Amino acid sequence: MPTRGLRAGSGPVAVTVYMDLSDAADAATYLSVTARLLVHVASDKSATVTFRPIIMGSDSNGMEAAIAVLAGAKQNKAWCVIGQVATLRSTRGGDWINRTALRSIARSCRLSSNRFVRDATGNRLYPRLNAIRRQAQADRVGATPSYVVKGGNGSQTVANPGSADAIIAAISGNS
Repeated sequence: MPTRGLRAGSGPVAVTVYMDLSDAADAATYLSVTARLLVHVASDKSATVTFRPIIMGSDSNGMEAAIAVLAGAKQNKAWCVIGQVATLRSTRGGDWINRTALRSIARSCRLSSNRFVRDATGNRLYPRLNAIRRQAQADRVGATPSYVVKGGNGSQTVANPGSADAIIAAISGNS
């Protein structure tokens, strides 16, 4: 599947995934629902999926998780970083994202470790995170995870899906 930054796929329908990876339920949804959606999109080329990390909860690691995803995108490895962060969140609580975790993610995703940790711990990516928050407001995202599907038949938001089927149906209805 073609990936570039925070985008995957090359289909005509646009799917924007808003997810707070500091939330254990969002992380679990990524690992099940979004992973299946990406497999579907890769096979039928029906959509382009864009991931938008957003902070909705109060977990102290929310900012770090979102910035780590954006830092991974700078090295064109966002999808690997998203998967690693989601896996890490689903297996740990407390202070689950720190420099040790970031270095482990960098190794797993074959990133330049020093650059990734520098980008993921600095404040250079905060303006990008604020732009994502504004876009989520424009898309009327009130909860995460939310999948905003836009195509020829308008826009539809699928919030908190239990499976990828609801998103795949929305893609089919907007082709």
